[in-house]
Amino acid sequence: VPKVIEGLHHVRVCAVAAGYNHSLVLTTGGVVLSFGHGESGALGYGVAEVQLVPKVIEGLHHVRVCAVAAGYNHSLVLTTGGVVLSFGHGESGALGYGVAEVQLVPKVIEG
Repeated sequence: VPKVIEGLHHVRVCAVAAGYNHSLVLTTGGVVLSFGHGESGALGYGVAEVQLVPKVIEGLHHVRVCAVAAGYNHSLVLTTGGVVLSFGHGESGALGYGVAEVQLVPKVIEG
């Protein structure tokens, strides 16, 4: 049975993305929250841990996000300025940095 996520009860959500074991939520104000399994850094908090309730990704406070995507163990966000940031497990080049590394906080993909 579907259940309301209490931590989002008073938040105006415009988009969601679900990875293998983590989720991203985008608010109408361009703020991103994440929760779930964060051992690979896919939550973007700077630490690899499990987050049981939605939490704001503070590393994105300086940008306004307009889209989110969640992969198996990584996440991507698109800003209103057209900049893409990624974080999480970089296996097979998933983060777009050219190396298979773990990125614990959002990092701009340089083009």
